[in-house]
Amino acid sequence: MKKDPEPKLGSGKSRSKLTDVAALAGVSTSTVSLVLAGKGEANRISEETHRRVHEAAATLNYAPSLLHRSVRRGRTNILSFYNSFRNRYAGDLYMDRISAAVEHAGGQHRYNVLVHCHFEQTVQETYEFLNGGFADGLILFAPTPDEPLLPLLRRSGLPTVIVNPRGPEEVLSTVEDDAQHGMRLVAESLIQNGHRRIAIVTRHYPGWPDSQRREEFLRGWLAEFGVPEQNVHTIIERTQTPDEHDRVLAEFLDLPERPTALFVWNDRTAYDLLDTCLRAGIDVPGELSIVGYDGIAWPTTTGHIVSSVRAPFEDLADAAVVALDRQIRGDPGPFHIQVPGTSSSGTTLAPAAL
Repeated sequence: MKKDPEPKLGSGKSRSKLTDVAALAGVSTSTVSLVLAGKGEANRISEETHRRVHEAAATLNYAPSLLHRSVRRGRTNILSFYNSFRNRYAGDLYMDRISAAVEHAGGQHRYNVLVHCHFEQTVQETYEFLNGGFADGLILFAPTPDEPLLPLLRRSGLPTVIVNPRGPEEVLSTVEDDAQHGMRLVAESLIQNGHRRIAIVTRHYPGWPDSQRREEFLRGWLAEFGVPEQNVHTIIERTQTPDEHDRVLAEFLDLPERPTALFVWNDRTAYDLLDTCLRAGIDVPGELSIVGYDGIAWPTTTGHIVSSVRAPFEDLADAAVVALDRQIRGDPGPFHIQVPGTSSSGTTLAPAAL
């Protein structure tokens, strides 16, 4: 008689359960739980029973439930990472960098990282998932002051660290880029290259203070270094489209005593304007120097690397994980940490054209 083929391990529709291991080993589920938790010897479980339980678990390819194990240990060794922008698109080099930095920092400190990608849940559903026991703590990226998760997190016992908050925060721990130091680096590089007429491309809209803070800090440092206020001009970028970049460049070209340097509040816009200058026949950096912020090389047709301040993505992530680990281990915080960036020379900054 032809025998039915034996089922292949791992080919079933459902994963093996504790009860399956107990049935195959001929013992109770509590015995299986004790043996697999390494507590069998302390509970006087025989070597033969140990052998049967481990053989049954191997045969069924059984892995203990992470949630059950975390209940026993009080830890999952998993950190959540949640992006308050609630979007992620292909080619977003900025979020790629910060996400990769958080994943690497988590691994360096013996944590796995759960990156959240489902942004269609309600606020309550999101909060319940974040605080539902899957992770030991949360890294929350760039929330605005009116972020609806913040009141829930402040009242919870979930260890939380905010990276680059877009508003003041006193209850939860924060780790952020030291923008004042970064803008000093920009000002020093411009002054050292003889630039005294400077334009700043920025954005002004609610919930996004980065651009305005960078402008304010740069103006402050330039004034301290002796640049007259009337020599510093602001151009506001309204959207991130080719037509808008043409308009920004046209406004720049219409300025009296055309500036010799352009500071752009982030590198993505800096690269867009660099391409716009190429199309307009403006020589960068011979005619015009361009300096950005973030240290990210976005695609360009010019062959240039924008001179910039390199945001400390890796150091930010490491500081966030260390602060979160301290809270998980019982140090309540809150911690408020600033991390300085560094200069990135690039090819778009040169001595001022006379």
